[in-house]
Amino acid sequence: MKKIIYILIFILPILLLSCSGSSNEAELKSQLEIAEQKNQELIKETKAEAEAETKAKAKAEAET
Repeated sequence: MKKIIYILIFILPILLLSCSGSSNEAELKSQLEIAEQKNQELIKETKAEAEAETKAKAKAEAET
């Protein structure tokens, strides 16, 4: 009986810590996904701005 109690004393904290860690992991994954989406949006915006700038320069050179 004492062995079971000792085993539970050592196993319960490990289980509790592992459960709390998994929720943090899920939260970190969702934050990473959000950051990746924002990064993709910024890349698209930058590409669009660069393309517009290139077109404007080409148009200005063609008019000159």
